Amino acid sequence: SAQSFQSTRTNPPSLPSLEARPSAPRHVSEESKGFAKDERWRHSRWRCRCCVFCSCFFGLALDSGISVALLWPRHPSWELKKLEVDDGIMELVTAMSAIDTVAAPSQLLFTAESAVSNPNLLHGDTSDGSIELRYVETVETININRTVEEGVEEFEESEFVVGRGVSYATTLAPQTVSTVMANITVDLEQNFLNILQRKIVAERLVLAFKLIAACKVVTILNVQLQYQMVCDLDVALSDLMMSETRTRAVAVKACKHSL
Repeated sequence: SAQSFQSTRTNPPSLPSLEARPSAPRHVSEESKGFAKDERWRHSRWRCRCCVFCSCFFGLALDSGISVALLWPRHPSWELKKLEVDDGIMELVTAMSAIDTVAAPSQLLFTAESAVSNPNLLHGDTSDGSIELRYVETVETININRTVEEGVEEFEESEFVVGRGVSYATTLAPQTVSTVMANITVDLEQNFLNILQRKIVAERLVLAFKLIAACKVVTILNVQLQYQMVCDLDVALSDLMMSETRTRAVAVKACKHSL
């Protein structure tokens, strides 16, 4: 029986091989290779441009910050050292004091020499700048308060341009005093002449003006800044008329600086 059992055994059927057949090799065209290479080059070039742009931007911001921090942490100050005016000033004095009508000059040309102190560590080269001179008039008004029987006194300021000029280029050395020259032409229009005459008659010989000066400043780091100064001035007419006292005729009350 054992012999018959062995004779009846049959070998299991053979299974097909489970190993994966190797796939056919993929052929990449030369055109696809070139396109991929161009894409990689464009991405690389774009990243390079971004890096260069960011470096330039942050470098410029850093230079500007250093320039502002070192050159202008403290504002410069100035003092009038010399003030000259053309011969028309004598014609103006005659016109203001004469009983009969005397023609006043149409313009006065002032030449000023100022000492500008730069308290900072870096120097700056200034360009020719613009100057605007405004006359400031304070007008007293009475505001009727309906809840109170008495009127309330108020003061209003009005201003208008009376002169323009130019300041000449110079170098503001670090922590030293530099000389700045300027010319200002004052227009003596009839409205302004009437104001001057009223002030003289009322013996109010100190007039208020506003001086606005602007120029470009180039720092040692080659950064260009736009500088502006606005000053409130008091001008004494009695000192302005005399050559001996003309320099002390202008008093600087306050200045505001901006970059």
